[in-house]
Amino acid sequence: MFELFMIGTFWFWALIAAEIILLFMFVEYENGFGATASLLIFGAALQWCGDVDLIGFAFGNPLRLVAVVAAYFLLGGVWGTVKWWIYAKDRLEAYEELRDEFLSDKNLPTGTAVPVEFRKEWKDRLGYRGGTLAEAPHARDNKSRIMRWMSFWPVSMLWSFLDDFIKRVFKTIYHRISSFLQRISDNIWAKSTASEDLDIEEDETENNE
Repeated sequence: MFELFMIGTFWFWALIAAEIILLFMFVEYENGFGATASLLIFGAALQWCGDVDLIGFAFGNPLRLVAVVAAYFLLGGVWGTVKWWIYAKDRLEAYEELRDEFLSDKNLPTGTAVPVEFRKEWKDRLGYRGGTLAEAPHARDNKSRIMRWMSFWPVSMLWSFLDDFIKRVFKTIYHRISSFLQRISDNIWAKSTASEDLDIEEDETENNE
């Protein structure tokens, strides 16, 4: 047996680092096959090219193995539920942000339903085709996504914390300071003649007509 990945050696830690990076990439890009294949290759490398006897541990500690597998599946189910809640909430927030942007463009109050006379235009902007961001996501249509969250829950959980949590923090900060930032912009442009220049161009256009 060619023991390249001996515990504690450089190549052992390099293998672990490479597998972690691959798992993050495969889970992020929703490639369940790639994630599974990388784990199998990782285990095979430790078993036959290192000094980690995974097969021996499994046969030598069947009860412990069953307990570990059961705990893994249980935590996977819990995380799948939590992640689905986060996913559905993110979808709703994305819809409401697009809707409020549309309402703001129409000089209408945000945070309310789109008025009837603007709904056709809103559907066209949203890309309405029957099943869209405007509908609650269906679990049956996201089976592979949910299974991937549950199967690779340690990676999914860590990535969600690093990605979703950080995004939410900065989104909260943005909402807190957006009014202040707008006042800065308004003060900078207060002495600009841009609006007058545009009015002049409109007047000239009307005169030419």
